[in-house]
Amino acid sequence: MFSNRKKFLGNKPTITSPISGKTVTEYDYTFITTDPNGDQVYYYVDWGDETNSGWLGTYDGGEDITLTHKWDQKGTYTIKAKDTNNVESEWATLSVSMPRNRMINNSIFTKFIEGFMDRFPLFARL
Repeated sequence: MFSNRKKFLGNKPTITSPISGKTVTEYDYTFITTDPNGDQVYYYVDWGDETNSGWLGTYDGGEDITLTHKWDQKGTYTIKAKDTNNVESEWATLSVSMPRNRMINNSIFTKFIEGFMDRFPLFARL
């Protein structure tokens, strides 16, 4: 949408958040940036899982904003800010690792069931 606009040399947004967690759990992500001209800013967040926030704003430069997100699988996201003159910043990135939830823990019972299934593979098909 704004790809033909020239980029300003201001700061990339800063992203404060957990960098790992569990899937299907909401986490808060805080973003902050300033515009070198003192203009208000918009934020655009690409969550890395084929979803995005769309352009959000306007916000005063230096104002923290907090968004929540949850992933169904491992992912990374990218945030971009632009000022009110439609000039975009460079992308700021943060890698987020969301490993799959484990439904069964590694207990003695689990090991027993796995051993049983190895000995009697017919039951594994049921």
